[in-house]
Amino acid sequence: MDYQNIKYEVKDSIAYITMNRPEVLNALNAALLTELRHCVDTMYKDVRSISGVIITGEGRSFVAGADISELLDEVPGKSPSVSERFMDGVEETYQTLALLENYPRPVVAAINGFALGGGCELSLACDFRIASTKAQLGLPEATLGLLPTYGGTQRLPRLVGISVAKELIFTARKVKADEAKEIGLVNKVVEPEELIPAAEELIRTIAKNAPLSIKYDKIAINKGMQMTLEEGLRLEKALGGLAIGSEDGKAGIAAFLEKRSPIFEDK
Repeated sequence: MDYQNIKYEVKDSIAYITMNRPEVLNALNAALLTELRHCVDTMYKDVRSISGVIITGEGRSFVAGADISELLDEVPGKSPSVSERFMDGVEETYQTLALLENYPRPVVAAINGFALGGGCELSLACDFRIASTKAQLGLPEATLGLLPTYGGTQRLPRLVGISVAKELIFTARKVKADEAKEIGLVNKVVEPEELIPAAEELIRTIAKNAPLSIKYDKIAINKGMQMTLEEGLRLEKALGGLAIGSEDGKAGIAAFLEKRSPIFEDK
């Protein structure tokens, strides 16, 4: 696909996705979301050559929400009901963000500016959020009579707690980077020029470890958060069994016993 609304490249085993509609602060429209889904599908096909993913935005915004101008537009071949069209679009975005959330490699949102509405929700589907000192995050949908519907009402409380999530969603207020760090919404705050290097450093640190371990860790955490403690522990045990029986598990133990660095092959 010839991308018009995003930039995508893989360099030194890191995949970079850059939202590229700076004239509208990288607002999410249907075309961009279609390209993002294609991009994520491509990353799955190329997963063995990718150690991690960085998502950021062109210009002064990460993603400043959904493209409001499209919300009420009729679409040829789609339902005449705005509610049905909206829910169909949300379902497609759910699928894309779920694929991103469960990608076997670490995914870092490098938040360079506004991450509002759908942009904040996109960052919530990532494993880590590193924010520039210029970043602002929030879910302002209530000011439009709407709800956060790209996962905001579900992922945000799981990340920062129910009470804090309710405050942010009900008040629709934006939080600056330092406060976002304080409430656990972002992992780290850096100066703008350090944003991408900080994301790259995190990915390279993780990449020193066994890719299979990271994959299973991610499954255990993401799925376990939706389970009872007992169910989560059983999942952890099952994945631990797979890991210790894997080639990488055996290689890691052997290297430890022989006091040398392991060579992992993602097997």
